[in-house]
Amino acid sequence: MGAMDGLIGYQTPRLEHYPAYFTTLGDDAIDLAGICGLELLPWEEMIVRKSMGQNVDTRWCAKSVLLIAPRQNGKNVCVYARQLAGLFLLGERIMHSAHEFDTARDAFRELTTFIGNCEELEDECITPHKTGAAEMSIRHDPTKGNKKAGFIHYVARGKNAKRGRTKIDLMVLDEAFALEDVMMGSLSSLQQASINPQTWYTTSAGTEGSEVLIRIRERGKLLHANPDPEASLMFAEWSCEEGSDPHDFENWKRANPSLGVRGICPVDFLREEYEHKLGIKEFAREHLGMWDDPAMSAIIDLNAWKNCTVDMAPDDGLNRAICVDVSPDRQRGSIAIAEWWPDGRRHVEVVAADSGTNWIIPTAQKLITSSNPPKVAVVQLGGQAGVFGPELEQIGYKVKYFGTTDVAHATMQFEDDIYGAQVTHIDDPALLAGLAGASKYNIGNPDFVGGWGWLRKSTSIDITGIVACSYANRALTLEGVEETLNTKKPGRLLIGGVS
Repeated sequence: MGAMDGLIGYQTPRLEHYPAYFTTLGDDAIDLAGICGLELLPWEEMIVRKSMGQNVDTRWCAKSVLLIAPRQNGKNVCVYARQLAGLFLLGERIMHSAHEFDTARDAFRELTTFIGNCEELEDECITPHKTGAAEMSIRHDPTKGNKKAGFIHYVARGKNAKRGRTKIDLMVLDEAFALEDVMMGSLSSLQQASINPQTWYTTSAGTEGSEVLIRIRERGKLLHANPDPEASLMFAEWSCEEGSDPHDFENWKRANPSLGVRGICPVDFLREEYEHKLGIKEFAREHLGMWDDPAMSAIIDLNAWKNCTVDMAPDDGLNRAICVDVSPDRQRGSIAIAEWWPDGRRHVEVVAADSGTNWIIPTAQKLITSSNPPKVAVVQLGGQAGVFGPELEQIGYKVKYFGTTDVAHATMQFEDDIYGAQVTHIDDPALLAGLAGASKYNIGNPDFVGGWGWLRKSTSIDITGIVACSYANRALTLEGVEETLNTKKPGRLLIGGVS
């Protein structure tokens, strides 16, 4: 059976960018890998060819290579082909690092096995290969073959990763989702003396903490949208776009280029993971590349939120309440308004949002002097917006100060109202981004279970709009209840049984 028997995965990545090149050493690398028993799939051949493109001066056009694909697709095969060429054709000094020692050791064992399949290449190595705790490496004998003292040194990333190494030509950073800036500062200095350096980043989908990977991936996405043949980043990502259905088998094929190949990514393996081993969120991240997808990580389902969208706000909405919310660093603020629909639903909308806070009171004053003024304003007690409470009272608002329990009630009601389609909103991208970028903190109280408050996933995310909408929604509800209780119903006075 050939390597491609059963292959049904998409061979073209969803996101890609490749530098222009004059020629490529990729075909030589593919041939050498074949001699060692490595039969590459079409997508793997494409990665090797384009990553090894050279300019007229025989320098790499791609100084950095970012390859993102779900687990169990054979990313390492591309790496092995590149390393074999680097060691035996070019005499490169290579470092292969992984987040975990076991991962680095597995890569070492696999490549030495492939080298062992070719007696001539095995003979060019200094044997036995170093396998101890002090050093794990494959070394080329400088008296043979290309006459260079190339090597592949395997390490787990950490404070000792660069020990004993002063010059690296090819850096392979496996499990790049775990890279941190501190590590990169240490490792990148090793390539400073190389005249033709190249760095490979290989990884499955990242997490919110994948700071280095996120930065490089964002650069790749920009180049995908606006290709630049002179840019030095080669980028290829197999994944499903945000909002894709994890249950759709076509998406499985789209995200897994080796899907269907026995021994690499068989369909029954993915089906077992999907049906019995992983939750849908983890399956989507691990096997569909949907890391960082708001649809998978939002605290309120984004589809339910989108289902509450309307084209416009109510005309002269019945009664109105506003909320002012300010970010913890006071860099951003929002004013949201809530109003009734005639059918009893509520509508929420951000009517003002800006940097800083100087604009808040003047804007609130314009609202209360409008033709349909809000009567109630809410601020969070102890929050940055709380300081505006007295000023809001001075300009005529009935101010509600939300404490911890009020916050929990507001968020729980907002969640229920969204799932129950009792609240509407205009399709505001800033609100969607805030909802997707929010997390929650638990509020413990003996009176209720499941209470929570809003948190930002990172300081770069503005959630003041969605927070203000949820509090305004609650304030309007409470005000409606008060008005109902205070309304006197007409009746008849009975005297002596005669009306």
